[in-house]
Order: sequence, then C-alpha cells, then structure tokens
Amino acid sequence: MDKALEDTFPASDPVAVTSTTGPESFTGNARSHRRASTSSDIKGSIDGYMADIEGRIREKPLAAAAIVAAVAWLYGRTR
Repeated sequence: MDKALEDTFPASDPVAVTSTTGPESFTGNARSHRRASTSSDIKGSIDGYMADIEGRIREKPLAAAAIVAAVAWLYGRTR
C-alpha cells in the first residue's frame, strides 16, 4: 500500500505537512478592504447595467412594454 501511495505522488510535489496562512497583508483589515472594494465594483457594474436598461427603455418605450407583456404572458402560461 505504501508503494502504491508513493507512486501516486510525483517526486517534485511532496505532500505538505504544514499549513501556511499567506502573507500578512492578506489578513485582518486587508481582507475586509478587499471585500469592500470588490462589492463596490459589483455595485458599480450593476448600476451601469441598470442605467443602460433605463436608457434603452426611454429610447423605445413601446418595445419595452411589449417585451414585458410577452414575459408576463409566458410566466402566466407556466403557472
């Protein structure tokens, strides 16, 4: 069994017996700051998509109303 286990791991990639937590800059406040900037990036992306959708609705309100009516009709047919 030991021989089979040794054959599954290449010599250049031994099993690690210790665990690392990463550099100190990624702990504590750095992680929360990274999460905050990521969430603000996502919020900015969503705001951009919403502004784009609003602009398209303002350009063609009848087409937007027709799309909403079609989606509502399809949703009603599946209920």
